[in-house]
Formats: sequence, C-alpha cells, structure tokens
Amino acid sequence: MCRYTTSRNHTNHLLRQTPPPATTTSGKVNRLNRLEQQLEAENNPKRRQKTEEIEAKIRCLREEETVALGRMENEYREQLNALQRDADGKEVKLMETWSNKQMKLSKLVEQINGGLIHQHMISGTNHHHGLS
Repeated sequence: MCRYTTSRNHTNHLLRQTPPPATTTSGKVNRLNRLEQQLEAENNPKRRQKTEEIEAKIRCLREEETVALGRMENEYREQLNALQRDADGKEVKLMETWSNKQMKLSKLVEQINGGLIHQHMISGTNHHHGLS
C-alpha cells in the first residue's frame, strides 16, 4: 500500500509534523519555505530512483536491440552465403553445359571440314588429272 495516496494527504502529513502556524506574514513565509524544502527533500530521492529505473530500462532495451541486430546480421549473412553457394553451383553447371556444347560443335566442325577436305581432295585430283 502506498504511504501517501495523494499529494494532498502528503501535504497534510507535512502540516501535522510542523508547529502551529505563525501569526506574522514573515513567519508564514518561513513556514511555507520550510514545507517546500521538506517536500523537495522527500521528492528528490523518489525522482532520483525514478530516473535510475528509467535509465536501467533504457540500458536493457539497448542490450536487447544489440542482441536482435546481431541475430538479424547472422541470419542475413547465412542467407547471403547460401545464395552465393547456389550461384556458384549454377555457374559450374552452366560452364559444364557450355563446355559440352563447345565440344560437340568442335566435333561437328571437324566432321564437316573432314568431309569437305575429302571432297576437295577428290575433286582437286580429278581436275589436275584432267588438265594434264
């Protein structure tokens, strides 16, 4: 349960602790100043405690943020590595495919050239024999 439920109760408590009011204006001012100082003295530790609690919450949130960011960085790094491995694998397959096609094309060109050379040799020898 709270020690003081309202500020009015707190002020009433302070009033009960102080001597009866002075009859002069300066006495009333002095009494009011003392009450203000006493109230401020009681509120300062509370204010300091509240400030410390808020600062602790901020530190906690910053730590949580750092952990979450680290986790996200690791996840993205893993995803990036997986994408890189996938791209490397696709590149290897593409190079193999192009290499196979190049080899088939080279064989085809050899066959065509071999046939043309053979035909040229046959037709070339006939022409030379015909000229003699």
